[in-house]
Amino acid sequence: MTVDKVSFSSALDKYQVVSSLPPGGLRLTGLNLFRLSDSLVVNLLLEDEKYLYPILFCKVTDASGDLTLELPSLMAVYNQREQLLRSIVEALQSHGHTLGLHSTLSIIDKGSFLADFSSRERNIYRTPYIALTDIMTQRKIYEVYTYRGRVLQGETFLDIGCGSGYGARLMARTGKKIVGIDNDPMAIEFARRLPPEEKVAFEVADIADFGESGRQFDGVILSEVLEHLETPHIFLQKALMAARPAGSVAITLPVWKYHGLDLNSDHRTNWTVIKARRFVRKYIRVYEESGLAHETDPRLYAVRPLPNIAQDPEHLLFLGLKEPSPDVCPPPLRVLLVCHALPPDEFTGTPLQTWQYATLLTRNGIKVGVLTTSSAASAKMEVEKEEREGVTIYKVPRLSWANTFLESPWITDRNLLKVYEKAFEDFKPTVVHIVDFVYMLPQVIQMASDYGAGVVKHVCNDEEICFRMSPVINEEGKICLGPETVEQCARCIFPAVSGNVEQNRVFGSRLIGALAGKLYAHREYIDYLYEHVLDKIIFSTVEFKEHFSKFVRVPPHKAMVISQGIPKPSGQTKQRSREDKKEIVFGYLGVIEFHKGVDL
Repeated sequence: MTVDKVSFSSALDKYQVVSSLPPGGLRLTGLNLFRLSDSLVVNLLLEDEKYLYPILFCKVTDASGDLTLELPSLMAVYNQREQLLRSIVEALQSHGHTLGLHSTLSIIDKGSFLADFSSRERNIYRTPYIALTDIMTQRKIYEVYTYRGRVLQGETFLDIGCGSGYGARLMARTGKKIVGIDNDPMAIEFARRLPPEEKVAFEVADIADFGESGRQFDGVILSEVLEHLETPHIFLQKALMAARPAGSVAITLPVWKYHGLDLNSDHRTNWTVIKARRFVRKYIRVYEESGLAHETDPRLYAVRPLPNIAQDPEHLLFLGLKEPSPDVCPPPLRVLLVCHALPPDEFTGTPLQTWQYATLLTRNGIKVGVLTTSSAASAKMEVEKEEREGVTIYKVPRLSWANTFLESPWITDRNLLKVYEKAFEDFKPTVVHIVDFVYMLPQVIQMASDYGAGVVKHVCNDEEICFRMSPVINEEGKICLGPETVEQCARCIFPAVSGNVEQNRVFGSRLIGALAGKLYAHREYIDYLYEHVLDKIIFSTVEFKEHFSKFVRVPPHKAMVISQGIPKPSGQTKQRSREDKKEIVFGYLGVIEFHKGVDL
């Protein structure tokens, strides 16, 4: 395999961070290869004693068996082409079978800045370093920032969370002056290692300190920043302090389906179109909504108005002004109830309770929907929609409780979540009241929040913390007082999971250990949902709240006790002591459920 020809193209110049190269003293220190459907793309990294020069989106094409390297025209001054071609061939031989859209960085010069920088620990999920990151991210940065440079009004801009500075440099080409800030010193070190530009400066700074400094700009930019924060509203309010009155504001957010916190370890919040619109319009007057459609070829990325994106967008772009939005009125109340079943399919406690809520709210003029499960929907893996007495009912597939309980922290399959997504997108709830989510994925709680709804959980049973869905252990004739340890729980459910097949100690300990790990992950996921996602948590009694809170981290400020059932008589209740051997007669209201302890 050889690369025999080199050509130069001015069409590649637009992607570069520099407009020219020094005539000598440059050496190749690294390269990053990618494979597209019909060609190879290579990022070159050149250095001299002071600066790093990334050369982006060079092409390697195969014409009749001869490989040709296409370079930007500014590379015409580079005279070490033989070494360059040889290094590309060696990288192809080393990485050829693994090449794709991901980074395959090869270090050529072990004594270079690049070699030292690459050897240090850095969070690749937070900062995409130009020329070192994957080609999809690199192309998206180019498309978004060049678009902003064309359409944003103003001369001075603050790029918050600027990373390694590629976007800031692209915007500066349109004549704008850019100050890029990041709280990651490594990102700013890399940005400053690139050749200086007159209209671009970089600073290590936190927006809280920067906003209070009094410095103001014609506009502020937050590109893929808010998803990394637990409290994005506080961050955005501080960021807006750096914009002049009626200044420009540009915000970019990734959509959860492609960049959810279950797919990116550094993300702290998920975003949907509905949630992002409601959030952004609280703080700025939006005059344009656009986005990037999801693509498998980076060359197809382009900023388009949201209505023109046929499929789900991968990234959302909002352009607005720092002034109150004219449409900040809250949307009308729409309540989505969640329960595993409804009458007439099941006449038990939570289904009856859910339907009572639905009918009472409807009578009071509130639009109500119910998300429930159906075996019929399971066969098609689709959501079924029907209307009953003014209530919109969405039936999603009924899943195996064992699988959803033990595997939920690992479930990232968007096809499984699509049925819930369709229901949320169709109903557009402002409040989601979860009575129970048995036979559903617990991710339904996360999704309710991701769609911008207030999320209420009514804790009626132990199903979040107990695989059995009830503290009653029938085969042992006793009631469990709670999951003290994951090992205890793993041993408790071991017979059910193993099929009551006798196993030797080696096999048994292996399975119990695996179960304990899954139970630990499930418990941590439930804790996360209660601490960070749910807005209110309702219990029917103080006693049950105290019991449940021993095993799940329930924030006290979120917990409420709303009594249910028959109220106690007012005044003093007469207490009577039991007479020896006299039979006690109980009155029982409800459905006889032996697995819930009636026989005990």
